[in-house]
Amino acid sequence: MFVDRQKLERDFLDEITKLGNLLDTLKVNYCVVGDWGLLAYNLKSKTINEAFILVEEKSKNEIVKILFKLGYTIYFMSNRIIKVKKFSSKGEILVVIQFIKEHEKNNYLLDMDERKIILPKYVFDKDVSEVKGNLKNVGGKGYFKLAPLEVIYFLKMNSKLPEDLADLDLIMGSGRLDIDELIKLFELNGWI
Repeated sequence: MFVDRQKLERDFLDEITKLGNLLDTLKVNYCVVGDWGLLAYNLKSKTINEAFILVEEKSKNEIVKILFKLGYTIYFMSNRIIKVKKFSSKGEILVVIQFIKEHEKNNYLLDMDERKIILPKYVFDKDVSEVKGNLKNVGGKGYFKLAPLEVIYFLKMNSKLPEDLADLDLIMGSGRLDIDELIKLFELNGWI
């Protein structure tokens, strides 16, 4: 079956924006990372898989209610991750929500099984992507919070997936990566 990537991207951005608007209404800390975070920065990954959203752990109950309200099917759940899907006329929309918890007074801990990553508190309030003109049933305008580009880069590092390695080149080639902030992430995690 042929999938119109541009229309699927638009549907995805619509869904993330609806989710973002609801999370903001509930005052839940969240940010979009991964391939869809890159898309919001206008950097198109060769393969766009699921949306990957970091959410503050204390908001779990509210998140589950929101997902059902938006018509998602929860197909995987653990104490750290919820995976959901929803069918669109353009294809299947997949969203992975990863909960992160406060680690120290200015940091969060992201537990990804094979590694634990420390992220700065500003991960939730650095950038906002505004989406205009293509939203359905939410007034035609909305936004969602993005992780800083250096955090997206950092999370894609050490991946075994070839598409993640290609994304690192894409981010570097954009000239928009804040190297000083990236080095601070390395230091925060004791890598340098």
